[in-house]
Amino acid sequence: PLGVLPVDWQATMDRFERDFPNMRKLSEVLRDHFALSALGDMRVKWPNVLLVGRPGIGKTEAARFLANAFGLPFETIDPASAQSGSALNGSEAYWSNAKPGRLFELLALGEVANPVVVLDELDKAKGDHRHDPLAGLYTLLEPRSAKEFKDLCVGLPMDASHVNWIATANDARGIPDPLLSRM
Repeated sequence: PLGVLPVDWQATMDRFERDFPNMRKLSEVLRDHFALSALGDMRVKWPNVLLVGRPGIGKTEAARFLANAFGLPFETIDPASAQSGSALNGSEAYWSNAKPGRLFELLALGEVANPVVVLDELDKAKGDHRHDPLAGLYTLLEPRSAKEFKDLCVGLPMDASHVNWIATANDARGIPDPLLSRM
C-alpha cells in the first residue's frame, strides 16, 4: 500500500512553511503535487528533490518533518561515507557477508511503498567505477527503471518507483550531471 495524504494536508504544509521558511520553493512544488494527488489517488509522492545550501540550514530536518507529518517511514543514507552502493542496493549474493540493502528492507519490511529517503551530502560521495556509491541511483531515480529494482543480495524485482527521494548537498557542482538531470 501507499501512504496517503491526510485530509488536512494543506494545514500540514502551512506548518512546514512556518517551521522551514527557507524551504519556500520546496513547499510550492509539494503543494502543487499534493493538490493533484488530492484530486486522484491521494498518495504522497513528489518528484526527486535536491536541496542545496549551507550546512545547518535544515535540509535533512525538513525531510524528516515531511516524513513524520505524512506518516511515512524515514531513512537517511550517507553516500559520502559509503565505500560502495551496498548500503542502498545490497551486496552481491556471492560474498560471504552478503546482506540486503536498506532500500530493500524499507520496501519489503515496511508498511508502505512510498517512504522518504534522504541522500545526505550527495556532493561529497566519492568512489571509482568499480565501487561507486552512487551507481545504483542512476536506476533508482528513474521511475521507469525503479519499477524493477533488484537488490543485489536478494535478486527479486521490487517496485521502488514510489519512493520519495530528497538529496541534500552544500554544492551541486560535486554531483555527477546524470544524477542532477534526475532531480
